[in-house]
Amino acid sequence: MMPLLRRLASAAVLSLLGILSFAQNTVILDDSLVVTVSSSLKMKVEETVRIMVLNKDGEDDAAFMKTLASGWSLKSFSGRLVDPMGKVVAKYGLKDVRSTQFSKGLADDYTTKYLFFSSDRFPYVVEYSYEENCTQGFLVPPPFAPVRLYEQEMKRASYTLVTPSDYGVSWSSFNCAITPQTIEGNGCVSRKWVMPGFSSISDGIFMPLPEDLFPMVCFSPDRFSWFKREGSLRTIDEYGRWKWNLIEESSEIPAELAATVHAIADPVVNKRDKILALYGYMQKNYRYVSIQIGIGGQKPMSPGEVYRNKFGDCKALSNLMKCMLREAGIESCYVEISTSRRRQPRDIVYPGFMDHAILKIPDADGDLWVECTSSKLPLGYIHQGLAGHDAFVYQDGTMHIETVPDYSEDENMSAGNIRIEVKEDGSATIVSEYSYSGLTFERMFPFGSLDAAGKREVLRDITGLPSSEFQDVRYDVLADGRNSSISIKFSSTIPKYTSKSGNRELIPLFPGAVRTGKTAFPAGRTVPYMVYAGNSRTDDISVVLPSSMRFETLPEDISVSNRAGSCLMECKVTGERALHIHLARNILKGDFSSEDYPELETVIRFYDSLARVKLSVVPR
Repeated sequence: MMPLLRRLASAAVLSLLGILSFAQNTVILDDSLVVTVSSSLKMKVEETVRIMVLNKDGEDDAAFMKTLASGWSLKSFSGRLVDPMGKVVAKYGLKDVRSTQFSKGLADDYTTKYLFFSSDRFPYVVEYSYEENCTQGFLVPPPFAPVRLYEQEMKRASYTLVTPSDYGVSWSSFNCAITPQTIEGNGCVSRKWVMPGFSSISDGIFMPLPEDLFPMVCFSPDRFSWFKREGSLRTIDEYGRWKWNLIEESSEIPAELAATVHAIADPVVNKRDKILALYGYMQKNYRYVSIQIGIGGQKPMSPGEVYRNKFGDCKALSNLMKCMLREAGIESCYVEISTSRRRQPRDIVYPGFMDHAILKIPDADGDLWVECTSSKLPLGYIHQGLAGHDAFVYQDGTMHIETVPDYSEDENMSAGNIRIEVKEDGSATIVSEYSYSGLTFERMFPFGSLDAAGKREVLRDITGLPSSEFQDVRYDVLADGRNSSISIKFSSTIPKYTSKSGNRELIPLFPGAVRTGKTAFPAGRTVPYMVYAGNSRTDDISVVLPSSMRFETLPEDISVSNRAGSCLMECKVTGERALHIHLARNILKGDFSSEDYPELETVIRFYDSLARVKLSVVPR
């Protein structure tokens, strides 16, 4: 078949299937997942997938990839690649599946099984089936989440959960309302969920997270077994006691460490200062490594092991800090949290999303949420992976769900204070100070550890002056928990800052403003938009002219305000040759409908237009 005819045939196939679209890379034609639970120790997972790959960007999305923990095995696999006309191009078996135990951590017992399918002709269909078995226990059955990516359409998917009649299980649905079909008999219960379809969604700015967009059902069994440790997820109290017992088994502190704790904390009177001293000791003497072996995936390493090895994972370091604080007479709470997912189910107990451990220290002057894996972050600073996220908080044999404090728009602040002194020859000396707080603190925090070249690149990005060199660079950190801030001060000399237009000189007004003009705002957006972290920015710019120049015209005060935020510019003459400009922009946090999207675009484009303003000056 000629190349053109091949393309026309491919397009015809896509059209018949109803999936000809520019906003997708793959189409899940069918995904059938069957999970059979025999007991709290044994489970079988069988899945059959048919997925169409439409372009090069979709190739990785069709790959087979399973990560198996200890006690899990891949029992069988078969697959094939089919061209648009239905011809089988290639077949695959279990022997073709590759395996790796590569890990970024020091040690774990995970093995990843994978196979990539590839063809030089699009579209093509990938089909595969596999079976994996668990024999040593599990916390929860796998969730039903067939759609995981933007630019992916789903035609049909189903999930069947087969359990013994006396095996209680609860479930929670997200972004879908589907009721299982239930069949009972022969001592088993079969429940089947069917998702009829999901339209492709293009990625873009201010998109909702997958957890707020893609359909999912997750499952919570009444009883489970984790490396011979029986437990229950029937209630928060039952699971809380199980987890608390694991934590407390790792709470004995060695005598040498206890002596060190008292030497550090006893001379300090103030509680916060005691905590700060012990946190500083931990940051200086222990480093983070990932360790996920057996029961260690849930149970922290003991303080004695961490003390001897001088390293631990998030569970181990959080537990170490908890035990050191207890030795100093300060109680704290062990916390599990998801760094990627903000919300946790409230109608069932589901630990399946949790991937991190931190510490909460209750205090009358404000609770401290402590990240124990960082050797540099200030005590109590709440970073982006924690702020506003639901957490499991364990204390005294109980567990409850609590939301970690988030930052307001005013707390997520970046501010510039800039003095531009224009010279007779069109050059300029600029003295700048930028400050960052809230989540913008985290973005700029690495600045202090960069080399000279790295600092220069960051400053060029901040100022929008790619050819500038910088002098007298100073970097100051105010370490004050969630109120921590960073200040960066520097000066620069620009050989040619102004540009000529006839007898006029044009002066860029906001050298440090964030330029957003390249941001793509798609027309006709139908998906709601989400601002998870509102933010504010202010710029105060003073412009001083040489005696030979005067301002020809001055900018007018101007502002815009709507449901998405606000932006304003104010201009004030402060002397015969001096001008002060104040620019402020505020993007509001919230969940907005697609009808509100033009208002967000208005605020951002308005700010961008102000950032491009140039002052016109003429000879006196």
